[in-house]
Amino acid sequence: MPLKWRPATWHVDGSWEGGLGSHKFCLVYQHRSGGEGNGRWVWSMNGLPHNAKVDRLGITDTLEEAKQAASEVFDEWLAKAGLMIIPGPITPASV
Repeated sequence: MPLKWRPATWHVDGSWEGGLGSHKFCLVYQHRSGGEGNGRWVWSMNGLPHNAKVDRLGITDTLEEAKQAASEVFDEWLAKAGLMIIPGPITPASV
């Protein structure tokens, strides 16, 4: 299940955050301080456990590529952790 993306309103630079519900797992922003990454997009998984055993940082050429890469890492982490997202509200009948 891909992350849900929304503008990171607490960042004023056009960044995006990926998460589920109110929990933020990822920040995507454009690198602007020069060097090799200048103008490229950085994705950073900030909401995963320290021992998640997946990549938690990457650089891509476009915003869409960064969001896709982060969503794939999130899905990989879910699988490795043996977790799944149950869509919809949790009710006693669905547990």
